[in-house]
Amino acid sequence: MLAVHASTGKREARVSWAMRDGAEFASFCWQNGSDVRRVERAWQTPTALGFQSGFAMTALLHGLPPNDNPQIDVVWMDTLSFAPWAGMLSITRLGRETQATHFGPRALEGFGLACDFPEGLEAHAPLTGQAWRDESGIVQAWLGADGSAIRLTAVN
Repeated sequence: MLAVHASTGKREARVSWAMRDGAEFASFCWQNGSDVRRVERAWQTPTALGFQSGFAMTALLHGLPPNDNPQIDVVWMDTLSFAPWAGMLSITRLGRETQATHFGPRALEGFGLACDFPEGLEAHAPLTGQAWRDESGIVQAWLGADGSAIRLTAVN
């Protein structure tokens, strides 16, 4: 289960998964004041939850087999309302190149991501762009099609 809580401690959104009749389903529940909504949809493999962070990109690209350019169902939870939006994400390998990182030049593998969410939807920009990961699979840089950039600046 994934849950998002407001600073007041009340639950604002959650996603839970269950098997029913041999198929997996995701149940989305979100709250805005006294308005509570629920949506259930089939959760086919592979499907990913999308949110704008280097961690999300690392998880999304983890285990992607060589020469695989998949299309993945993705569900984006809106930043303000937590309402879920379902779409398709296409991933294309861009190859390897040496790039400047916070830790010096590194050989990185690039992936182009393109989401079919409508242009005006909040999720369109955060999931359309390029992710560059190092040899261990950690995304070092995200370059969004909207000009946004997320760069790894520390490791533990």
